[in-house]
Amino acid sequence: MTSSTASKELRGTLRADRIRRIDPTKALRRLPAPPDGLSADASTAWRRFGGMAIGLGTLTAADVALLELLARTWASAVELEMVLARDGLILTSGEVQKAHPAIAALDRSRNLAHRLLADLGLSPPGRERISIAPRSDGSSKWLKV
Repeated sequence: MTSSTASKELRGTLRADRIRRIDPTKALRRLPAPPDGLSADASTAWRRFGGMAIGLGTLTAADVALLELLARTWASAVELEMVLARDGLILTSGEVQKAHPAIAALDRSRNLAHRLLADLGLSPPGRERISIAPRSDGSSKWLKV
């Protein structure tokens, strides 16, 4: 298990060369328009998570593809939840009952979304791994929390 930056600093084991830093001059200030071809759910996720990443100062031009993958993954999870709500968790074929295949797909989508949220600094462990330099203009309401 990895330790947080704060706990390493308290123990005196923090190494500055291992802290990932985001240069505030490279962080995007505005969220780009959603890519073409995103579903309505994916576009909603794009705006939701992209807005949070912009507010935190963790989204750079290099991360836009990662945000698109997160938006598509989130939309897939929403769709899979609707399929399970419609069909139920158990499928019956004659005398045989088995778990709906969408359960495994939903689990994979949620796990991927969890990793992507962390990579974008949108989870507590993800923020611990990224050193976010404060913006000089003080415009981030998320950094004041």
